[in-house]
Amino acid sequence: TIIEVYRNYESNIVNENKIKFCESELRIHLLDTRNLNIRGTHNFKNATAAIIATSDLVDLETSISTLKEFVGLENRLELIYETEDRISWYNDAASIKPSRTISALDSFPIRNIILITGGDINEYSYEKLGKPIVNSCKDLILIGENSEIIEDAIKPNLRNTSNKVKTYKIDSLKEAVKLAKKIAVKGDVVLFSPAGEQKSKYKDFKESGKEFKKILYDIYE
Repeated sequence: TIIEVYRNYESNIVNENKIKFCESELRIHLLDTRNLNIRGTHNFKNATAAIIATSDLVDLETSISTLKEFVGLENRLELIYETEDRISWYNDAASIKPSRTISALDSFPIRNIILITGGDINEYSYEKLGKPIVNSCKDLILIGENSEIIEDAIKPNLRNTSNKVKTYKIDSLKEAVKLAKKIAVKGDVVLFSPAGEQKSKYKDFKESGKEFKKILYDIYE
């Protein structure tokens, strides 16, 4: 049952790039997360839960092999392009809440993210988004009606650190992508993660994700 899965989940841990199973005080290494195509601790925990949930139906070797081949879902931390100088472009259009964008930022251990974010005015609190942006981003490109709200969220966090985040306010996703391409350097991550719905411009997140990819492909062709 689902309850049993979550009870057993406590016996598995994700630590030091490893998914491990704990039994009788022994830790058995199951999988190195660096061999997965998905990113983020939240996804690694989901992978752990998947191993447990299917343990009575699928042998461990098959489960691990399947996870290694899984490339994730469209619009959810989807790696859509990587340049020759290792600039990686991620489509995370499905992150239409601040908490989801926080998880996306936490998926990258390096502080070289160019974040494209912003959406419609909504009821969400953006206070908790400020710190992850300051900790993870070198550049912030704001494109939504809530741009000032997000900008205000990062200000108190900037006062408590030596980190610098250069902020831009752009009118359209197309201009945001063009700017990100211009300022990105070797090894950077460009992340499109709206942290809010964009219904004033798009039918849903699938449409915004599709446009993001089209703009990017058009620019690099």
